[in-house]
Amino acid sequence: MDRHLKIACEELIRLCTQSATAPLAAFLDQCTAYLSSRPASAADLSAQSFATPEKVSEVHAAFKAHVREQVDRWVESLTVYLQDEDTVNVLVPPAHGAIVDAYRQFHDLIRAEYDFSTAASILTPAGVQNLLTSKP
Repeated sequence: MDRHLKIACEELIRLCTQSATAPLAAFLDQCTAYLSSRPASAADLSAQSFATPEKVSEVHAAFKAHVREQVDRWVESLTVYLQDEDTVNVLVPPAHGAIVDAYRQFHDLIRAEYDFSTAASILTPAGVQNLLTSKP
């Protein structure tokens, strides 16, 4: 029974994370595919039409607008479904952690592949954690 409950909770957290970080996923997939297949003489990632600094800003803005809304909706649904605030409060911190971990991939990519001004324009992982834990 405990194993099944643990699996169900992990799946809920995965689904919340996937939904909350959806704006980052396609961008990261395209960037990863480009970086893994580009020849040494190829242009920098930031020169690609799908990965310009402007696109980074758009993806980041979409994530910021989307993440809090998705997490709040998820918590509200859990509260209604479970009718137990303590159980909801046990599930939320791991979901926040998973979202921050997923965002960290985006953050690390931007820091590694873009200039300082682009990298400085996005939240740090700690900033995302603060966004998730602050009251609306």
